[in-house]
Amino acid sequence: MSQSALQPVSPEQTLRMKVSEVRGRIKLLLATQWLCVGLTVGLGVCLLLVLATRMLWWTDAMDHMGTAVLACGLIGAIFGWLRPITPMVAAQIADDRAGLKERLSTALELA
Repeated sequence: MSQSALQPVSPEQTLRMKVSEVRGRIKLLLATQWLCVGLTVGLGVCLLLVLATRMLWWTDAMDHMGTAVLACGLIGAIFGWLRPITPMVAAQIADDRAGLKERLSTALELA
């Protein structure tokens, strides 16, 4: 075993690891939320494509509906994943959700 594996973890390191885990969960939730928004927009585009087909403006519009939904969903998920979440924001969100009365964010700021 390496020497670093035997050393105890400091409270500051534990705090930063936990906040990092929270950041990962928040990023996943944001990606999921924006995926749903993207899929909703994609379905709206599909309605427009159906309208274009019914009005005989574009006869091949029905062939592109799946592509529209997938593209909009993918764009939404990527947009949500790339949103920046700072450690302080993650700590504040965790404080609010867990009712910690700003204990986690204060500990992070003091560390």
